[in-house]
Amino acid sequence: LPDTVSQDTWKEDAAHPEAHPTVGVFNVGWPKSDSLFSDKFENEVEQYRLDNKIEGDHIVLYAPTKEGEGKLFDYVDAVSGVADALLIKHAPYEYESELRSLYDQLPDRDNIHVLHWDEQIMHALSVADVVVSDESSVLQEAPLTDTVPVAVMDWPKKPNSDVERSYSQLPDFAIQCDIDELGDTVDDIFEGYDFRLETLQEQCLEHYPHLGRSSEVVVDIIEAVANDEPLPVDPLSSSKEIQQTEDSIARTVRSKMAKQYLRFRYVIKDRLSEKNEQRLKKLKVDQILNKTDKIIGYKKYR
Repeated sequence: LPDTVSQDTWKEDAAHPEAHPTVGVFNVGWPKSDSLFSDKFENEVEQYRLDNKIEGDHIVLYAPTKEGEGKLFDYVDAVSGVADALLIKHAPYEYESELRSLYDQLPDRDNIHVLHWDEQIMHALSVADVVVSDESSVLQEAPLTDTVPVAVMDWPKKPNSDVERSYSQLPDFAIQCDIDELGDTVDDIFEGYDFRLETLQEQCLEHYPHLGRSSEVVVDIIEAVANDEPLPVDPLSSSKEIQQTEDSIARTVRSKMAKQYLRFRYVIKDRLSEKNEQRLKKLKVDQILNKTDKIIGYKKYR
């Protein structure tokens, strides 16, 4: 599995027998991101910046799941006053003729950069300080390139769609706003950028394990299984397995406590005279004992 979100999803559904491979389930991180931590990639990003003539300290990238409903122009209008450079990167599955028609309507300004839809998104993300999207996977990838993700919540994911957007589909680290708040939201991010970036980097480390070496971890696991050697990382435990462990511990504790409790109960209650027992009832000691009986399992152990 690539991250903590998919890990938690698996744990929720792990009661299903088909969710348990023979060896186990492992959170290995995202092998796709390994190359981002190389010197080669850093050089490529710098060249990408130069080739596209991208300049400025406050750079915002627009990368939607699907274009439509005027989202492109919403973005340009909202961000123009707060960003030094506006990048536009559509997905390769968009219709080229439709995109070109939209691009022809954009303002003729040097700081608006239309990036080719077939180019790798990671280069564009690495150049940008902030990425604006709707519900694209780019929001998940943004922390890997130190790019603050912003999700515009009143943009439909698909054009002409009446399906209500779900907050649960967005990563926790994505900043959410409506389109009329986008300009102020981006401005606030730049105002406190160092803090935002530090927080995002912490969340990235929590979200993605084995940064820069996920592929290595995958190969190490495969080799360990093939050679019948100790696993380099532990497989995940499902919620069911965790609950079974907790239940087992609880049973052990109760059984040990039961022996001591039975001796105590015998002395306190079973050997008392009727008169003393009535006194204890007035003090509601019998109620306490009854509740403890249920916890310990008195009927089972007596």
